[in-house]
Amino acid sequence: MDVEGAEEKALLGGATTIARFRPKLSIATENLPSDPVRIPQIVRTLWPGYSQSSGPCQPRPGKPQIYPEVITFR
Repeated sequence: MDVEGAEEKALLGGATTIARFRPKLSIATENLPSDPVRIPQIVRTLWPGYSQSSGPCQPRPGKPQIYPEVITFR
């Protein structure tokens, strides 16, 4: 899912479906600075049994940390 900064809203809008069916999720996390932290928090509240892996990682301008561009939950 890459909805240009609306990933959190999309997850919350699909909360019932995600909790019920536990689909595999690949979510872009490069749009908002809070995405790499907030997206996993939200997904875990929907179903704590998800395992998480990261896709390609890149530095953010002006930040010393490396952040994932995509996080996958299975």
